[in-house]
Amino acid sequence: MLTQDQVERERYEARVKLHRDEISRMVAAREEGEEKGQVTGARNELAALVQQLEGMLQLPRTPSSDLQSLSLNVLRARHDALMQRLQPKP
Repeated sequence: MLTQDQVERERYEARVKLHRDEISRMVAAREEGEEKGQVTGARNELAALVQQLEGMLQLPRTPSSDLQSLSLNVLRARHDALMQRLQPKP
């Protein structure tokens, strides 16, 4: 049989565990949000650079919405290809 002190101790430990679990969930959610924000920021920056390069090369500018729908890898590849076109030919 459990004493009143043991019951109170178990309740306390359960509350502490619940509190720690909630903190862990909040930290994980914040970190996930930060990662998504970083990806979005990188995508926005690359999209703007692609549009600037298109303008410098006198190409039609790709709409921002079209660029935003591309993956970071595709945007990087497009950026790199445009940068190559800017390089002077030997």
